Amino acid sequence: TCAQHTHTYTHTPHNQNAHTHKHTHTRTCSLSDGLACGLIIGLPPVIKFGSKELQKRIVPQCLSGEKRICLAITEPQAGSDVANVQCRAVKSPCGKYYTVTGTKKWITNGCQSDYFSCAVRTGKKGLKGVSLLLIERGEGVTTKKIPTGYSSCAGTSLVIFENVRVPVANLLGPENGGFKCIMHNFNHERWYISVVCCSCARRSLEEVTTQRNQTLLFFFSSIFLGTHTPNR
Repeated sequence: TCAQHTHTYTHTPHNQNAHTHKHTHTRTCSLSDGLACGLIIGLPPVIKFGSKELQKRIVPQCLSGEKRICLAITEPQAGSDVANVQCRAVKSPCGKYYTVTGTKKWITNGCQSDYFSCAVRTGKKGLKGVSLLLIERGEGVTTKKIPTGYSSCAGTSLVIFENVRVPVANLLGPENGGFKCIMHNFNHERWYISVVCCSCARRSLEEVTTQRNQTLLFFFSSIFLGTHTPNR
């Protein structure tokens, strides 16, 4: 987001620069919401807590844009209460895979994602029974777009897992130790959100200042030209 607010001006007419400047700002949220959000918060768990084999396969695909990824934590009944997520991952008797069943809601970029860094319950109640698992889109994975007043580019969605088989090798961090991994990931996610909010505030201030200056220019020009009619 910060990078997209870097302005490079060349020797072009002023009105063309102004148009380019405004167009860049207008597109910032769309680019961030549609292309960056899922990657920024969904890929770090793979990089920090995934196995070397998983990193080697997933990271290049996501960074190249070949595949998309998102973070799937929030649930309809749990909200932001990460310690009480209900999405269940049951390990098979052979110990080679999990069977995941549950629902995630308000998942940014969920509609267009191929991978889901997902909080699941693999153990007892509470934070000590939560694990972080990379689930790949496939049989049993359904996503439904949720209309919001925020941004249609974000692809906010409902994600439904119905008996999805996930290899144990897709575990991110230790089994039943996912809560700490999620909290670690939230640190930079909250920083990223703060940056976006500051960027939006800056944009709002610029819009207000531009509109005010245009109004004052019109006002004083009308006085100078003798076309101003005082309110009575």
